[in-house]
Amino acid sequence: MKAKLPATIILCAAAFTVEGSPKVGPGVPDRPSALNAPADGMTETAAELDRLVTESKQRGLLFGLDDPTGMIGVHALDLGVVPDSLDKADVPGRLVFPSPDGRYAINHPTTEQAEESDYEVENHLVSLKSMKAVLAIPNRNGGDFERRNHGGLRVQWRPDSRAALVLGDGKWEPSTFCAVVIEDQPRAIDLIPPVYEAIIARMKARWPEIQKGLHLGEEMAIQGDEIPWSLEYVRYGAEFTPDGKSVRMIAEFETNGKRMEGQVVARANAEGLFNLADGSFHLISARVSDAGVVSYNHDTGEEVLNPKIVFPESQ
Repeated sequence: MKAKLPATIILCAAAFTVEGSPKVGPGVPDRPSALNAPADGMTETAAELDRLVTESKQRGLLFGLDDPTGMIGVHALDLGVVPDSLDKADVPGRLVFPSPDGRYAINHPTTEQAEESDYEVENHLVSLKSMKAVLAIPNRNGGDFERRNHGGLRVQWRPDSRAALVLGDGKWEPSTFCAVVIEDQPRAIDLIPPVYEAIIARMKARWPEIQKGLHLGEEMAIQGDEIPWSLEYVRYGAEFTPDGKSVRMIAEFETNGKRMEGQVVARANAEGLFNLADGSFHLISARVSDAGVVSYNHDTGEEVLNPKIVFPESQ
């Protein structure tokens, strides 16, 4: 995904500290990733998932960041399914995650239906009264379905059932993270682009300092719209504000998510607010936290960034 930089973001430089010296050695296997976990490692019961989510909420984690194992919703779980709902609507699959008032749900195709359609499926907001789809859920990689590889679906409803957060999981970043607003004409607000664009803008502003501080060659310089990192790992979290009128969104970002030895990794985060009435976005903060060259202690397997740059909180 290439970001178009927002004109309103103010870019500024600040002091940083450099730790260690360059150290590059043999490659090591990819780091374990919860989003890359095998399907048979997933939680088998709704009670276990509820326990994980409850514990993470007690730690103050937002929806989307509140499941440290990557076990997402109806992926391999009989959770939140409307009874006897398979193919009862005008879109394929079961109906899952019903709204608190029982008026809406989301369709979730079966594995067989996905195979039959060459995996070109969609998830929709469905009226449980008319059993008709009223809104297609936007998704960058096609809709979710049962046991999709690197997939999964979660929904968090606002208590009044007039809005919901919909998260579709992916390997390196969500395939969708949107707010569904139910009015006379239901609509979806894509929560990802403004936050992502803010992070990329900040990362590009910091990159010359990273390049210099880590003693990187000219081949690692930013060239126009081309970025010098090869992979991005992004996690998002969101919650409704207490008045229910806005959504608070945060993002945790890092380059080169595989963390292979010798790779340059830089980490950043951003936070903003979406107004659900008009979909407008207000950026609260965007900062690069640190950057370094990945190295491992081959006796303990412990990862270190060496050298490492740490940026100040104030940016």
